[in-house]
Amino acid sequence: MTAEPADCFYESHGLRLHYVDWGNAAAPPLILVHGGLDHCRNWDAIARELQPHFHVVALDLRGHGDSEWARGSSYSLADHVYDLARLVRFAGLQDAAIVGHSMGGRVAAHLAAGGGVGGIIALAPWWPRDDADLVPTGCRMLVMHGTADTWTDPGSSSAQTRRAALRGVDAQWVPVPGAGHYMIRRWSHWHRRPAAYIADHFARTQRDT
Repeated sequence: MTAEPADCFYESHGLRLHYVDWGNAAAPPLILVHGGLDHCRNWDAIARELQPHFHVVALDLRGHGDSEWARGSSYSLADHVYDLARLVRFAGLQDAAIVGHSMGGRVAAHLAAGGGVGGIIALAPWWPRDDADLVPTGCRMLVMHGTADTWTDPGSSSAQTRRAALRGVDAQWVPVPGAGHYMIRRWSHWHRRPAAYIADHFARTQRDT
């Protein structure tokens, strides 16, 4: 098991962006996308748990962690989606599953709209309007949301997950009773349910190929 991940860099819109690679490159790819106030090392505990089974990569969004701040560009949703798409191409992570927390869940949904994403695990996602409506039917989706979250709306993510399921997306919405936005309450549940879902997702993918 990798004790510490490798620091890696790539370019997007002329910016030098940072990500960490936890190794196990022969395993199925898994990308971790943090929220708006975080950075890639916030995922360390989850990454260490998942690393024996997956090729785990966690990025610093522009302006976060060790990634450069924007020069002459912006921090729009479109910019973050573009940066993530560049990482997928640069690191060869096509058909990866993506775990996104808060804003990271929004970035993941918008990236999935263009195809090439195997599955989305959205943890307390910031989906203010119709973000999950973009997820295509070929992309599986697990959404977990604390019922006491006051930063992002569990009612909105629940409704959007239901709409996705009605469109034919393999979509599940899992409430975490009493939990808030930062996944502290019932910590092990936030870890184990996504890990089991990701393992099942890749097992299904292998059966279908």
